[in-house]
Amino acid sequence: MSILVDEKTRVVVQGITGREGTFHTEQMLNYGTAVAAGVTPGKGGQTVEGVPVFNTIADAVKEEGVNASCIFVPPAFAADAIMEAASAELDVTCFICGGTGCQASESAQILANFQDLIAGAQLDGAVEASITGCFGFCEKGPIVKIFPDDVFYVQVKPEGASEIFEKHILGNQRVTRLLYEEPVLKQRVETQHEMSFYKPQVRIALRNCGLINPEKIEEYIANGGYQALGKALTEMSPEAVIDVVKRSGLRGTLNKNDKITFYVRHGDYLGRIAVLLTVILLLYSIVFRYIKK
Repeated sequence: MSILVDEKTRVVVQGITGREGTFHTEQMLNYGTAVAAGVTPGKGGQTVEGVPVFNTIADAVKEEGVNASCIFVPPAFAADAIMEAASAELDVTCFICGGTGCQASESAQILANFQDLIAGAQLDGAVEASITGCFGFCEKGPIVKIFPDDVFYVQVKPEGASEIFEKHILGNQRVTRLLYEEPVLKQRVETQHEMSFYKPQVRIALRNCGLINPEKIEEYIANGGYQALGKALTEMSPEAVIDVVKRSGLRGTLNKNDKITFYVRHGDYLGRIAVLLTVILLLYSIVFRYIKK
């Protein structure tokens, strides 16, 4: 999930007593995030890094007034955790795709329209509109995703922002005409994981695309960004870092200009994919910033 934070946001960490939950809670507190509560069923009454732990999201909302959730639970329990956060009526976030294809189809205007509607309804702090990285389903862009409902709207035009805002956000009704239609079933589906396009995908390097704002470094950090760099600088010896690079399949040489060049072993297809994805992400970042200007 994406965490869009400001000075008014009070975060609850679901799974706070687990290893990942505890680690990220500490990191967020160090960064200045207002982590007001944690939730782990059966461990209510405990504290983690000074943060009170509750048994349910509802208890955290009642006692601490939390309005955003950060989830660190095992995959088998992720869906239940998301639904619990949704049922607790935490704040709403509208994610608007910021990929180049969607930008060309006026996603920036869709974002501006949502922001105007939110301000006009005096819902600042309760509803937020934000761009995200590419969702990957470019032919169906611009894409708008509403969280925590997890509803996925496709081929949205700027004028569609008001329809989504009035019907979905204010009226809690789906805008059926903007839902994706499964071509085989000829049925409209609401969520991303119901779509045949996404079902076979297991995202690794691109797992946060469509979930975080690529222009807010704090969101990247909150979702585990720079952990490998931090570990290399603070916990590992130079020899250990070199050993990891060697075992990764990447190998380096020095050219005549004393610049390090990495290449991939012949037949190392995972390594080739990793390098290709890195290049694509760099190109995407450059093109995205150029278009924005």
